[in-house]
This record gives sequence, C-alpha cells and structure tokens, in this order.
Amino acid sequence: MNDYLPGNTQVAHFSEKQGASGGYVMQGLGGSSTNWMEFRKVHVSREGDYALEITYYSAESCPLIVGID
Repeated sequence: MNDYLPGNTQVAHFSEKQGASGGYVMQGLGGSSTNWMEFRKVHVSREGDYALEITYYSAESCPLIVGID
C-alpha cells in the first residue's frame, strides 16, 4: 500500500474494503490535474499476459485516464 504517489495527499487515500483486490480501494481521486496516483514496484511471478480490471465510480460524469508503461 505504500508504493503509490498521490498528487494530493490531503484527498487521495487508501481505505479498507472487503472484497477488493488486496483488501483496499483508492478514494478521493480527481477534481484537479494535481490529484492523481501511481503504483510502483508492480511485479508478477512469471511472464505472460495479464488482465487489469479497474472499477470506477463518480458522483458526476467525468473522464478516467489510465496509462500503462
């Protein structure tokens, strides 16, 4: 949980959530271009293709931008 860099630590944060992958969800993202997050040190046990599922909820219609390097 400590390998993310939120752009705004006063807003973006992890919260425990039963049933979520790893037991946590990220909350409080968005609202400005400086409010973002990044996961680092993501590793898999072996080479291959993997699926990434993102569940996104918002009180209003707004875009979600995902970049993968």
